[in-house]
Amino acid sequence: MKLTPIKPLIYGAVALVVLGFSQSAVASVEIKMIEPKKFRDVELSGKTKQRSIDTVKKDLKKLFTTVSKPYVGEKETLLIEVLDIDLPGYMDYVRGEGNRDIRIVKDNEPYRLKFRYQTKDSQGNVVKSGEKLIKQFMTRFPLRIKQNRTGTVIYFEEDLEKWFEAEYSK
Repeated sequence: MKLTPIKPLIYGAVALVVLGFSQSAVASVEIKMIEPKKFRDVELSGKTKQRSIDTVKKDLKKLFTTVSKPYVGEKETLLIEVLDIDLPGYMDYVRGEGNRDIRIVKDNEPYRLKFRYQTKDSQGNVVKSGEKLIKQFMTRFPLRIKQNRTGTVIYFEEDLEKWFEAEYSK
């Protein structure tokens, strides 16, 4: 099928409309890292501390956006202020291939995420707020480690799902 010059424009416009509709059904999620240089353990393999913080922030935004979808309305804003994070495992320096730093994660490793949250309606009024500490140990190790869109913070997914259900279903 040969495309005429007008057809690519029509296909592009349709794609933008569809993308616009799919984006509008998601609540706005904002992530703020409060004094991230003081976080307990946020370093990732092969990255500087600042790049690690930026990556974890991006992954937290994706995770909170996904997990909050059933509980936070599309016209609401969820503000998360991360106060501390401790990824499971520890950094072992100059150990990996080519003497690179690697994160060692074993079963029963602790992890934690401390954050403040606010949900605001479309007028900016605070609907719900509080502070939460998630502190767990790695269990079901093979199930919790998986590569996906939130790879650096996947450990928190199940705990956040339970928390959203308990806190936002009231």
